[in-house]
Amino acid sequence: MNRVAVWGADPISALGVISLSLMFAFSGCGGQPAPTAVVESKVQCRSPNKPDAQPTPVEQWKFDTVQDAILTILGAEQGGIKSTVIPGRLPELISATDFERLGNLKWVVEKVRLEMEVRGEIERTTAPTGQFVLHLPGMVGIATEPTEPPTATTE
Repeated sequence: MNRVAVWGADPISALGVISLSLMFAFSGCGGQPAPTAVVESKVQCRSPNKPDAQPTPVEQWKFDTVQDAILTILGAEQGGIKSTVIPGRLPELISATDFERLGNLKWVVEKVRLEMEVRGEIERTTAPTGQFVLHLPGMVGIATEPTEPPTATTE
């Protein structure tokens, strides 16, 4: 059997086709460098309630963004704050673009909050109502619902 007939061209042309095919395979389309995968670093978030559980990965930028917001919120609330209030306060502290990119807001806040508790960055106590209250270490108090700033009254 004639090998040239299999390729439909002479052996030199066939080698050229193979060379071009390999070049495109290793360098990407159109001779451009092949794209490289961007690997986002992740924080392995643990839970103080389940120390033996598998940590949950959260993208580093999400963790840092939510962590900064939680610390800002707790720094402004001397008596602490109910954990359920935090997601509603994030839009005022995070850019609109990052807020949209966070995805499932309650899930991210919960994972970041739990990891912050494990690290000792924040503490959780139980209010008389049975709800969890978050506060900075050493700032124990009774959390209240967020209130509007006082308004001036005229009499």
